[in-house]
Amino acid sequence: MTNTIAFETITDILSEELYQTRYIIGKVDNKHYIYIWSVRLSGEFVEISQEMFTSPTHDHGAMIGTVEEIRWEVENCVGFHRESEDEVTREAAEEVVEELLESLK
Repeated sequence: MTNTIAFETITDILSEELYQTRYIIGKVDNKHYIYIWSVRLSGEFVEISQEMFTSPTHDHGAMIGTVEEIRWEVENCVGFHRESEDEVTREAAEEVVEELLESLK
């Protein structure tokens, strides 16, 4: 049995500079959003597994939450890389965080 989560994609970023990670934010309903990050997702079809929710890792995971919860996650996880010693990583993190947060307005 396959379960799917219906959501409207708001933003979809593939950052080559930020560990070749794909970041997606979508709207699930009027109060909830989905945030997905993964180095394993490519193409137009996005398959979200239960493991992405229950056992997320730094390079592959997902969460559903309110705007505030998603903002917190983006700021603390992706935003963490804004303090990298590598200038390219710092700049990429700043750009990705800015775009993800903008999509939640």
